[in-house]
Order: sequence, then C-alpha cells, then structure tokens
Amino acid sequence: MNNIFNIKSIQINVILTIFQVVASGLVFFLLYKYLYETLGAEKIGLWSLLIGITAISRIGELGLTGGVVKFISEAINLNQYDRASKIVQTIFISLLILVSILILISYFPVQSILIFATKQEEIYLIKQILPFSFLSIFLMILIGVLSGAFDGIMLMGFKNLLLGFSHVFYLFLVYKMVPLYGLIGVAYAQCIQYLILLILMWIILKREIKELPFLPYKWDLNVIKDMFSYSVNFQAISIVGML
Repeated sequence: MNNIFNIKSIQINVILTIFQVVASGLVFFLLYKYLYETLGAEKIGLWSLLIGITAISRIGELGLTGGVVKFISEAINLNQYDRASKIVQTIFISLLILVSILILISYFPVQSILIFATKQEEIYLIKQILPFSFLSIFLMILIGVLSGAFDGIMLMGFKNLLLGFSHVFYLFLVYKMVPLYGLIGVAYAQCIQYLILLILMWIILKREIKELPFLPYKWDLNVIKDMFSYSVNFQAISIVGML
C-alpha cells in the first residue's frame, strides 16, 4: 500500500514539475514578447543588466540554502518538528541579515557601475529601479529557504504548483503595470509576486510544521555550524569532481 502511495506521490510531483516548467517557459516567452513590443529591446537589455548585476547579493547565501532540504528531511523523518522549525527560522534569519548587509555595502558601488555603463538619459531610471531589483533578489533568496523546506517535507509538487501560478500572476501584473509605470512596472510586479509567494509558502509550511511561528524569531548557532560545514564539504566535493 505504501509503495502504491509513493508511486502516486512521485507521479503527481512529476506532473506538477512539468506544469511549472511549461508555465514558466510560456510566461517568460509572452513576457519578453510583450516587453519588446511595448518598451523595446533597449529597455529589456537594461532590465536584464539590472537583474544580473544585483544578483551579486546572492553571494550572501554562503551555500546555506543548499543544506535546508537535507536537514529538514532528516528532522522530519525523526519526527523532530521543533528542530525542523528551528532550522527554517535560523537559516531564514541568517540570510535576511547577511543579504541585507551585503545589499547595503554593494548598493552604491553597483549603482555607480550601472551609471558608468549606461546612457545619460537612463541614469534616473536606473536610480528608480535599482532598489526594487535588489529587493526582488532579496525576496528570491528568502523564498529559496522555504523552497528547500518544501522539498525536505516532500511537497516538491505543491511547491512547483505554487511557482507555476506565481509566474502566471507575475505576467498578469506586468500587463497591468507596464502601461502605467513603464519599465519600473516590471520591477513592481516582480516584487509583489515574490512577496505574495513568500507569505503563501510560509503559511503553508506552518500548516505542515506546527511549531513554526508566524514570524521567525529563533536562531541557533549549532544549526548554522552544521549547515555551513555541510555546505563547505559539498562545495569541496563538487570542485574535486570537476578536476
């Protein structure tokens, strides 16, 4: 009976993963087609440049999100839901602080590089959009923590369903906001998408891990040590494997 249940669970996860991939591909095709027709190739290039360069803040992850799946899965298998809650909260708080600091340090250097690399008439637009570009990367990193937790409790399919619908919602927001705000409307849409997704994922995760509070407040140094050690070892094995 358990084997049948596991097979069905795997099939559902595969179907929902395919849905997420197809939805994402279709959404981004329609998105860039729409942006090209309404804003032009130059504005798309500027948006891509902003997203690419602000992704420097992902360095602040320090590979911590990679271990979330493993450690959450182990805790759940041992029915240690309090530890699972502590892992989610600790990594969430740690990355919130680390990435915030990195954004504050890199904000003005990144802005200067962008101003130097773009046209004079685009400087004002860059200054408008840059905070939202950093915010979207920041939210995406926090979503990565919850995404790992979803995988750890075997809700990969449901996570992919959420991601697929969030991409569709993002496209809807872009259609509504770009005519009103231009390129910055894309940044608004992405931040709204990520914020709503983050809240939804936290609420759903709380239903699965009852010990998880509405707002994270627990931080455990031992969790950080374990996660960082795992991350370093995993990265070292990956590097050796490429040699």
